[in-house]
Amino acid sequence: MAVSLKHLEAFVAVADQLSFRRAAERLNTTQPNISARIAALEARLGVVLMERDAGSVRLTPKGDTLLTHARRVIGEVDGMIAAAADNSLYEGVIRLGVTEMMGAAQKEAAGSFLYFEAFLVVAVIYWVMVEALNQGQKALETRLNKAYAR
Repeated sequence: MAVSLKHLEAFVAVADQLSFRRAAERLNTTQPNISARIAALEARLGVVLMERDAGSVRLTPKGDTLLTHARRVIGEVDGMIAAAADNSLYEGVIRLGVTEMMGAAQKEAAGSFLYFEAFLVVAVIYWVMVEALNQGQKALETRLNKAYAR
C-alpha cells in the first residue's frame, strides 16, 4: 500500500485537532474513516505516530518528527495546484496578421491606422484578461470540487 495524500491529511488534521472526531469534521468524513487512515499510515510506515488514551491524542516523538514532513508534502501539493492554476504568465508568441488593405490604409490615413493599432492592442489585452479570469474560475471550481469531495 502506498501512502496517499488522504493519509497525510488525516495525520495532520488529528495532530492539529488532537481529536479523531474533530479531525473527521474538519475533513468532512467520519471518525472511523480517520482512524482507518491513521492505522493504515502507521502500518505502512511501521511506526506509532500517536498515543491514544480515553479520548485524548498525543503525538509520539516519531510522530512529531514525521508531522513536519507531512506538512511539507501537503504544502508542496498545494503549491503545485496553485502553480498549475496560475495563468498570469503566458508563454509563446502572439502573431497578428493584417491584410494588404491595412497597409494601404496606413499610407492614406496614418492617424486612422494608429487608432486601429491602439484598438487592436486593447482588444488583445482584454482577450488575455478574460482568458485568465476564465482559467482562474475553472481552477477555483476544481479546487472547491476537490475540497468538497473530501
